Amino acid sequence: MSLNRRSVAVATLTLTFAAVGSVVAQGVSIERVAPPGAFLVVSTKDAAGVQARFEALPLGQMLVALESEEGMADWKKEREAGLEAMADELGIEVADIVAPGACGLALFVERNEELDAPGLGFVAFVDFGDRAEQAAKLIDAIAKQAALEGGVSLEEVQLGSRTATIVPLPSVGEDDSVMSPPPGVPGGPPRQVPGMGPSMTDLVQPPENLVFAREGSTWLFASSVPALDEAFEAFDGKATKTLADDGEYQAVAAGLGSQDISLVVVVAPLAPLAEPFFIGPAQMLKPVLTSLFGGMRGMAIGATLDGEIGQIELTGTVGTDGEPRGLLGLFREATPIQAPPTLGGESCSSYSRMNFNFPGLVELIEGTLDGFGQDERGMIEPMLMAYMPALQKACGSLGPAMHQFVRLGGEGEGTSLWAIDCADQKAVVPFVNLLAPQAGLMPEDFQGQTVFRDPTGAMPMELGFSASSMLMGDTDSVEQGLRTTGDAGAKGLAADALYRSCQGVIAAGPVSSWGYNDLVASFEAAHQAALSAEGQDDGFVDEAGDPITPQLADAMPDSLMGGLASVDGKLLSKYLGPLVWEIRPVTNGLRQKLFLLRPSTAAAD
Repeated sequence: MSLNRRSVAVATLTLTFAAVGSVVAQGVSIERVAPPGAFLVVSTKDAAGVQARFEALPLGQMLVALESEEGMADWKKEREAGLEAMADELGIEVADIVAPGACGLALFVERNEELDAPGLGFVAFVDFGDRAEQAAKLIDAIAKQAALEGGVSLEEVQLGSRTATIVPLPSVGEDDSVMSPPPGVPGGPPRQVPGMGPSMTDLVQPPENLVFAREGSTWLFASSVPALDEAFEAFDGKATKTLADDGEYQAVAAGLGSQDISLVVVVAPLAPLAEPFFIGPAQMLKPVLTSLFGGMRGMAIGATLDGEIGQIELTGTVGTDGEPRGLLGLFREATPIQAPPTLGGESCSSYSRMNFNFPGLVELIEGTLDGFGQDERGMIEPMLMAYMPALQKACGSLGPAMHQFVRLGGEGEGTSLWAIDCADQKAVVPFVNLLAPQAGLMPEDFQGQTVFRDPTGAMPMELGFSASSMLMGDTDSVEQGLRTTGDAGAKGLAADALYRSCQGVIAAGPVSSWGYNDLVASFEAAHQAALSAEGQDDGFVDEAGDPITPQLADAMPDSLMGGLASVDGKLLSKYLGPLVWEIRPVTNGLRQKLFLLRPSTAAAD
């Protein structure tokens, strides 16, 4: 196993990439050592602990159970052989390859004085706790290997009482041992579009060095000596300003609360870098983006393992400078949870209800149009005006509630039905009459009601109206929903045990969206569909004309593929419960929570 200079740098930095938030380890947190102005911050409370806790969860146990006995033994042998080879090349013991505890990373833009251009900077910390002495051997060995393979010398510099090590990093295109993919290919540089502005690599210079030093069980890493010096100033409590004092960062991260793993992205520090992209034809994008995402300060996501409600709990937030507007504003209306319409049926494998501000959609389109110059408006406005009067009238009668019901049948077959609140069918039909023919849907009679369907039957999609809803989805689902209209004895989803148990997960109070998915049933349906299609060509091929599905199977471990072949719903029900989610408006933003529930007691038995 050869370690080139780039992989060495990545290996070292990977020690810091677990995930962010307010993470404290013996008084250290990424917020307290990183400077203000970071645009990406990731951290974890305990990387080694998170892995151990995941393996103890039902989900972690499931992954072990899916491995065949022989496959698991082979995997362990390969893992041990890989560690031994790495230790041998680095000249250390296998026991010295240890995982970190708390760690964090902050990326920011700093000025490259030599090139007079913005550069990518970073500050990171890693705490190894009682594994610090083994970690010291590992980190020193990686640094020396980098110097050996890169043909460079490690430098040392004194930062007060500490000795910092400087590891030169390869310039872009300098490391011939790394074959870079061509532009536009995943992993390669972005494809340059003529007249659409420079690429990111033209705008931001990558770090030239990796600089690190140790204090007790903690290592601090940075992109430059000054950045590391400032990080240690903050570490020692001497810095006047840190990321903890950054109002933009705190506004975005505050909604996460305490998480095992977290990530925060802040928009403001990226704004100056985005300006050069809006040149030439790309100028047209600026008013569109401003209208759609104006006021968005950033986003954050965090994960907690073995939470009070779910075995895995995810929290996502979007921070705004005031009440959400643009696209986010269309989803901000919150209402108490109410029973779904009975036309959705008595049970389903997946259900969601979301509030959507249909009149706000018209305002958003008009606001976006106002942002264009006169020439751009002249190209777009005539086309919009052909639809806007009908759209405005229709949106005034639709929503806010949209319900989706998904049912699974035999051999992986499934049906989907959307039911959107509709106060006035006559106000919506003119807009449907404009668009439906373009989608191949024509008006037909169904039990005295007008529905829109494909007369050829090639597209099994239908649109119709009940007394209070506009229905869209599979033909069978829409027509069954219409049959229940006016049936006072029809049973709805609210009486279903799965629905009730999932709704019970959602805390009291108004929500803008919520839903659930029966993962076991969904996997079982997908499994049955795969068995039904076994040996058939699904039509998906790569550029060479080879089927993609076998390639995906080849990329998975044989032991896992062998385990999946014998998986059924009964086995999965021992490890997985439903997936439940919600979205609520919060002060200056939106917050989503997602819960992967534990298996039920009955299923586990």
